[in-house]
Amino acid sequence: MSIKYTSEQFLNVINNHEFSNIYFLHGEDHFLADKIIKKLIDKYSNIEGREFDLINLFGEECSSEQIIEQLDMFPFLSEYKVVVVRGFENLKESDKIKVSEYLKHIPESSILLVQSETVDARKKVYRAFANYVFINTKQPAGYWEIERWLQAELGRLGISSSRESIVLFSSKIEADYYTAYNELEKLLIYIGDRKTITPQDVEKCMGDNRANSVFELQNAIGARNMQKSLFILQNYLEAEEGKNSILLIVMLTRFFQIIWRVKYLQANGVSSSEIQARHLQEIHSMFKKDYIGFANAYRNIKMSRIFDLLTDADYKLKSTDTVENVLLTKLVIDLIG
Repeated sequence: MSIKYTSEQFLNVINNHEFSNIYFLHGEDHFLADKIIKKLIDKYSNIEGREFDLINLFGEECSSEQIIEQLDMFPFLSEYKVVVVRGFENLKESDKIKVSEYLKHIPESSILLVQSETVDARKKVYRAFANYVFINTKQPAGYWEIERWLQAELGRLGISSSRESIVLFSSKIEADYYTAYNELEKLLIYIGDRKTITPQDVEKCMGDNRANSVFELQNAIGARNMQKSLFILQNYLEAEEGKNSILLIVMLTRFFQIIWRVKYLQANGVSSSEIQARHLQEIHSMFKKDYIGFANAYRNIKMSRIFDLLTDADYKLKSTDTVENVLLTKLVIDLIG
């Protein structure tokens, strides 16, 4: 049964579409593919059984034998054995053919999720996958697709927004879904429990330049680059979004919570490759390596000290007359130093 979706269409029906053992995601947008894969994992795999029944494989590292062997195994603690193969285009051609020929024999207790950046519809391999759920995760062709995506996302969240707000949002970012998701997350934190986004919210929350972004700032802090961090912070504070300094504390706290998790896993003997394959599911796969680098940069620093600094800054911002620029500059210096 061949069913073709755009990523936007599939996200709208993911919770109630007809069951399939095989999903093929194709396109250059890894962030969007990871988002869909995570939702499918949540749909078919329970948390308790993931250590045994969720398998992550990568095309440049595995073979068709390994993929088929995992699919042939019965689940241990879950209803389904979920096998994810990322970078399918990197498999040897002979291995691609073997996997495509095996599709008709996948047990009912197994789910295969395949991500491939490229696809050649002329080849027999991809025609075989086209008989199942086929999802296009291409990058947006332009800002109109970002606007359409944003409208759909807000609809799923039950949040209303004017056409003016949506156009303003798209005009302030690069036309890619990774940037759009990050900026939307920041905007949702900003509006809190409200169910409406206004143009004023967008203006106050989003900078005019990516260099002003809190995401760029947290990455510079993660790399412990003092000069770059202070430069970005200055741009951030001079922009309209700098008026919402509490937002910065919230985002940095979440950022360091992820770094703390990586350090915890490393301390318990989990390798970098395993962290990238099995952990940090909320992080785009392209950026997991960055977080491991950030954790290494903070290897000899106690995370309790980091969280004390963030808590203290949050308290002072909310309860004292401390000058925000001075407080946040000192915070960044202390976090890095």
